[in-house]
Amino acid sequence: MFQPIWRRVLADGQAALDAQHPGSKVVTAETFRSQEDQDKDLAAGLTLVRIGWHQYGLAADFRIIDPLGVYVEDGADPRYAVVGGIAAKLGCHYPVILSHGRPDYDHVQMGGFTLVQYQTWLKAHPLPEAA
Repeated sequence: MFQPIWRRVLADGQAALDAQHPGSKVVTAETFRSQEDQDKDLAAGLTLVRIGWHQYGLAADFRIIDPLGVYVEDGADPRYAVVGGIAAKLGCHYPVILSHGRPDYDHVQMGGFTLVQYQTWLKAHPLPEAA
């Protein structure tokens, strides 16, 4: 469900970066996250939730790479807002504010519904069993 939108965010985000910040690149850092990895992030204090949008394939983390090939770690760098703004125009949530109040500048997720609403929908519309 999220993949076509994320591909568009990447393509349009890269075009915007090319125009505004020549030589910079946007790359996917993470889309689907296993429960094991989520639990590790929770234990390390990197998240405050046990189940999140990544476990459902409805979120993506991205990285900005500068013209010298160096990962830009500062999420407040304006290049993150360029890509995030593209995502927002395509219906994604950006910026996402984490429960402890810090913006997660390298994260976008599907919009239009809450995770609880999506979980409820999934229960009513189970995926077919694999053959």
